[in-house]
Amino acid sequence: MEDSGYIDLYFGDQSHFGLTPNVPYAWQTKENPVLLPAAKGKYQNVVGLITRKNKLYFEYLF
Repeated sequence: MEDSGYIDLYFGDQSHFGLTPNVPYAWQTKENPVLLPAAKGKYQNVVGLITRKNKLYFEYLF
């Protein structure tokens, strides 16, 4: 349907990125597990749409 021009087809995705660096892993043993604190801080959200003809639309959301 897109090839015939009947519809405009877009593929979308969303993600967010932490603005504060975070390393969510550590060495540990079974006997002494390490509990890491939850990530805190602000995030940058991004939403994007793209067509098969590489038209890209995106928006940053705060």
